[in-house]
Amino acid sequence: MENKNKIEEVILFDIYGNINYFILANFKN
Repeated sequence: MENKNKIEEVILFDIYGNINYFILANFKN
């Protein structure tokens, strides 16, 4: 059960990081 929660946290962090990257890419253009 603890392992599953860790995986979900990593997925959420990855999605959040991708959103931040997309925003930064838009600012550069």
